[in-house]
This record gives sequence, structure tokens and C-alpha cells, in this order.
Amino acid sequence: MAGIYFMSGIMPVTTQLGAFDYIGLTKRDQIERLEEHLDRLDANKHSNQLIQGFYNQFGRGRLVTGAIIECDEYYLNTLEKVYINNLNTYKGSNPEGWNKSRGGEGAKNYQIPYALESGGIYHYGDNLQLFLQQQKNVNPTGIISLLDGKSQRFDGWTKL
Repeated sequence: MAGIYFMSGIMPVTTQLGAFDYIGLTKRDQIERLEEHLDRLDANKHSNQLIQGFYNQFGRGRLVTGAIIECDEYYLNTLEKVYINNLNTYKGSNPEGWNKSRGGEGAKNYQIPYALESGGIYHYGDNLQLFLQQQKNVNPTGIISLLDGKSQRFDGWTKL
């Protein structure tokens, strides 16, 4: 299933997870995609020199990887952009970010309509990405669960 995944590094001088972060998307099996990253890192041929440099210095044991969300391919482009923005992993705006772009290049770009209510306020439009980036404290995964009909209510939000 398609999904959004992350790679984070732990700096050797801190115990904080996420000193450096990378957000990626895949339309393939996530384990297969992560193994592809690791194979390239082992061969010192990863396309992202920031990740390669960290890996060369600290090794595989310092990389933490996992899935953020499994979702329909329809949402991939939007969610990758939202997570890169909200987690501030774009190198252009955060010197410690590992993403070389603002995301979304690996999937089709859909204008995703939404209609939600929270606290008597109605939110609707056709640019889910912009909405999720403006709602910094809203979990994008929960909103997707609402839009897909997998949840009836999430953190005070309902689908209209």
C-alpha cells in the first residue's frame, strides 16, 4: 500500500529524536523502499548527500525509520508536502532538514476537496494541502481517516 515514511537521525550529543529528519513517499511496499535506501547508503551511493554523510559518520544504528501513514495513492502528494512543511524538514528553510525539495514529486497531484466541521466552524475547499498546513496542530493522518470514512469523528472534527 502507498504511504508516507520518515527517516530520523539521533545526534550523538543529544537524546532528542529528530535532530535531522527526512520525509518520503512510496507507492510500493514501505519495507522494500526503506531497504532500497539502506542498500544505497551501504554502497555510499545515496542521492541525498545529507543522509549519506550522516550515515557514513554514525551508521545504520542511528537511523530510525517507520511509517507515518498508509493511505491511498490519491493523498500521497498532498501528505508528503504537508508533513515536510509541518515538520520543517525542507533544507531550504531549515539547515538541519534533509528534504531537498518541498515534496510531492513522486506521486500524482490531485486537488483534494474537503468539508469538515470543528466547534461549530465549517471548513471546506478544494486544497487540502493548504488547509492542513494552516492547521498546524491538526494531525493530517486523522483528517485523512475522516475523509476516507474510516472514522466518524477525530479530535473534535467531523466530516460534512
